[in-house]
Amino acid sequence: MLIFTFRCVRLTGNGILRAAHLAHYTSNASAAYIGAVGSLISIFILALFTPFFPKTYDEEGRETTPWYIRLCTYLLLCTLSGTIGCAVLLHNHVDLGGIDVLHATRAGALGGAILGPGSTIIVPWVISAVFIFIFSPIWFAISMGAQWVLVRSSESWTDRSHSYSYCYCYGTRGDDPEINAELANLPGR
Repeated sequence: MLIFTFRCVRLTGNGILRAAHLAHYTSNASAAYIGAVGSLISIFILALFTPFFPKTYDEEGRETTPWYIRLCTYLLLCTLSGTIGCAVLLHNHVDLGGIDVLHATRAGALGGAILGPGSTIIVPWVISAVFIFIFSPIWFAISMGAQWVLVRSSESWTDRSHSYSYCYCYGTRGDDPEINAELANLPGR
């Protein structure tokens, strides 16, 4: 997932700079290669320095990194992924379409500056909204199916009859004559 994020960062930065008709920027495929290779190495660099970051505690007592440290780290990783990815691929004689390390670094920094605040602040809200909109109808359908199974499991079949039981629940906040009359007419009371 993180490699996909860095590929998107490189694609965003490279696409914006290429759309501005600036020289030395490459195709989307080459930008994705640079982001994928660079993110593999820059993630390991981050893992070396993560224990030294300042920590805070959330309301449940878990240790977390402050949002501004995460944002700066994300920007640094995006910049490093462009630099390292381009350097590794150029060192191995991969044709990247005319991009050099300096321009790959700029594209990574621009993509990180654009997508960094979004991934730190906006993405958790979007993911939550998507899960709510996708899974709430599914949950409703599952609960309706479970109710159908419950009703059908209490059925009994004989050779001449079919019977089942189902419970209706009524509630009231006071003495309502209409509800009392309706409750009196229910079978089994």
